[in-house]
Amino acid sequence: MIARLAALLLAALLASGCDDPGRKRESAATTASSVSASASTHAASPPPPEPEKPHLRTVLAHFKKPKGLAVTGNAAYVMDAVSGDREQNEILDLFHLALPSPASPKASLPSPASPKASLPSPASPKGDVEPQRLATKLRAAGSPLVLDGESYFAVGGDKPNGASDRLMKIGAGAASPVQVAPKALALSDPAVATDGTNLYFLAAADDKSKLDVMRIPLAGGKAVKLASGDRSARVFFVVADKKYVYWPEAGRVAKVPVAEQVVRTGRYVNGNVRRVEIWALSTLPTPRWTG
Repeated sequence: MIARLAALLLAALLASGCDDPGRKRESAATTASSVSASASTHAASPPPPEPEKPHLRTVLAHFKKPKGLAVTGNAAYVMDAVSGDREQNEILDLFHLALPSPASPKASLPSPASPKASLPSPASPKGDVEPQRLATKLRAAGSPLVLDGESYFAVGGDKPNGASDRLMKIGAGAASPVQVAPKALALSDPAVATDGTNLYFLAAADDKSKLDVMRIPLAGGKAVKLASGDRSARVFFVVADKKYVYWPEAGRVAKVPVAEQVVRTGRYVNGNVRRVEIWALSTLPTPRWTG
């Protein structure tokens, strides 16, 4: 009987504790704090990423070992290594590939290099477009530069140090490439750059530890030297914009202004000044380093 009374008393005490308003307020505050912290955590977390969309991969053409690529308009120009090693003994062919229009993946458009052509490139048995060979047996050639349907590239020669390398071009419908300038370093890739008016390339210098930065007008003419640089980089390239020509040296990139420095002089004839200006290169500018 005493044990039963003790149990009833204990139950009553517990019930009265749960009815305590202070304890209820504390429990409610704790619950609200937990809910607020959970909501804040969910608001700060970023939304889950969208699932990645499938990518469409289209094989345009097959090559043996493509080394250089240029794309212009609806055409691609590919320098494909057909034999040899990666040094001066590598032999390459230059191909033209008509690219398909976005509306019809299998329908190819005429090349801008031959605007009069109305027929697309023939399709191979595998279903892709058959590339057209423009030039063959190009030694150590790299990425071509394509301007107005003409492809510019450097090819290697037989002499060491790139002394017999040369800058070449082939136009639309031409049977074979023609030389643009001598001594264009074929190991440079890209080997030629443009600002829309002139071509720029690296040339082998008489000193094997040096190279020359050259410029020649797109319209034709004689190449002139803009600057001399160190032939110390592991890889070579040349890039140009409207203001500077850039090339690499060991641990740095050098640049030189594209515009030549000029000297204006007057000519005296029989004591009278004639209004004649003689324009000539002054001393070569010192290369500036970037980075």
